[in-house]
Amino acid sequence: MSNVKTLTTIAIAALFAAPAFAQDQQPEAISETAPDMTAQNFTAADLDQDGSLNADEFITFAITRAEHGDEAFKDVVMGGEYDATFKAHDADASGGVEVSELAVHETEKSEPEVIEPEAEEVITPDL
Repeated sequence: MSNVKTLTTIAIAALFAAPAFAQDQQPEAISETAPDMTAQNFTAADLDQDGSLNADEFITFAITRAEHGDEAFKDVVMGGEYDATFKAHDADASGGVEVSELAVHETEKSEPEVIEPEAEEVITPDL
């Protein structure tokens, strides 16, 4: 009985120690740029390999991007706004989203939005 307890203890210790050893490895995948990750996620989600994502494939793409930390797609996934986001990315209304259409949105996201202040309305009392 003592051997079973010892083996169980060693197995549990190994399970907890394995992630600690795995963290010592160099994070090579982190050095990839966002467009590279987008292209890789696109290719992985394009199940029929036709070069565009249909609505179902786009859901897979959106979830993958959210899992990789894309804040915009996290909002899409949390809100379930797949259809509206799919249509927004499908610039040519072809029924599919190409990687070039995603690249346009990536560029738009990286450029800060400039908000012009509204002119203040001056009200003068009638005398």
